[in-house]
Amino acid sequence: MLRLQETNERINANTGLTSVGLLLQTISFGNRECHGNGISDHDVLMSMTGLLCQSQVHYEDIENYREDPAFSAMLGLSRVPSSSLLCQRMNHLGDDAASHARLEAVNTTLLSSQVMGACTIGNDQYLPVDIDVSPMDNGGSKREHVGRTYKGCDGFAPIFAYIGTEGWLLHHELRPGIQHCQKDTPAFIEACFEQLESLQLTHPVCVRLDSGNDSADTLAVLRTSKYHFIVKRNRRLEDKAQWLETARSLGDPTTQRPGKDVYTGTVDHLVPGGNNSVQESLTVVYRVVHRTIDKHGQHLLIPTIEVETYWTNLWYNPEDIIASYHERGTSEQFHSELKTDIGIERLPSYAFGTNQLCLRLASIAYNTLRIIGVMANQARNDWPKLIKSVQRRRLRSIIKDLILVGGKYIRHAGATLLKVNKHNLWCGVLMSINRSLLQ
Repeated sequence: MLRLQETNERINANTGLTSVGLLLQTISFGNRECHGNGISDHDVLMSMTGLLCQSQVHYEDIENYREDPAFSAMLGLSRVPSSSLLCQRMNHLGDDAASHARLEAVNTTLLSSQVMGACTIGNDQYLPVDIDVSPMDNGGSKREHVGRTYKGCDGFAPIFAYIGTEGWLLHHELRPGIQHCQKDTPAFIEACFEQLESLQLTHPVCVRLDSGNDSADTLAVLRTSKYHFIVKRNRRLEDKAQWLETARSLGDPTTQRPGKDVYTGTVDHLVPGGNNSVQESLTVVYRVVHRTIDKHGQHLLIPTIEVETYWTNLWYNPEDIIASYHERGTSEQFHSELKTDIGIERLPSYAFGTNQLCLRLASIAYNTLRIIGVMANQARNDWPKLIKSVQRRRLRSIIKDLILVGGKYIRHAGATLLKVNKHNLWCGVLMSINRSLLQ
């Protein structure tokens, strides 16, 4: 029978935080000067980021590391705060606009050194920027500005902007749950453009938004920018039968199977905001599906009509533009990774400003883990043989395989060392990542 035995040896279950510390070691999260309690703003914010990189959100989780010298060494901390001090200082920093601006700069610095994957539209490459609102369920809580979201739950309604096929988190904004997705979105888009200006982009940008942001104000911002865009239209009271007649008059259908005709094309007479708008007309790409027989071969008594329309300033075949917009659905996975894998959906504080600060730290943790995932893919030769090659590793897998790694902390003759068992399947990948970061 196997028995447990106590030991004085320092054994850690989160050796992968070494990679997090190396990635962030040159970036200042805040003032490094110690306050009266001997703990700086940098130590507070870095400690919280270390928790989030392990999918730990609650302030009480920091108590596990207060007497752990390895946690401090891996993240470069002078001291680890207590849970009560962490809560107090997070509340203080949450009310400080300079702290929010500094964390925005940290996130931009992280992204500025990354090569971002492009999508293909026609024969050209574009960096996709997908902007969307994704409600966070905080039902049953009394947090400030929790309200009924459009998903039917009580919580917040933050807006996110992701860039690249990897899903880098470019910008975000925590919003009250009752706020409509279009409110303040033009200003948010302009802030995203400012972020893009600070990055070294290798391809032109294509911004993609859903029909909740089909507004003359949004399109005015997009049209005056230098970027390309695809915005799904809200057809509102437009007649589907009229769209079918228009599509029939402009071209022949593609028959994908008996009883299903698909029309695609463009029209140039529609104006964002309606006929009373001061804007000029803009190209609209449409896809109209007319069904007289369903997929099971059953003839329909009343034919069905489906209509999709999109505002765009791109000039490619309508099928390519529509296919690019449909690829935007991948951003739903990015929402899930941020809220579920990192565990930030239920925010830790009552104060709205503090929760805003926590979400900013979560975005830094998200991009840091994403960088580690990209570096792991580059070390493909060191992967366990049983693991299949993938284009993008989910954050949950990165945390499980490359952050929560067992190791032994050793301090001898003034030097510190973390040893990882070479029989760990991911040891070779972790060592390769650390060698790259130390160069």
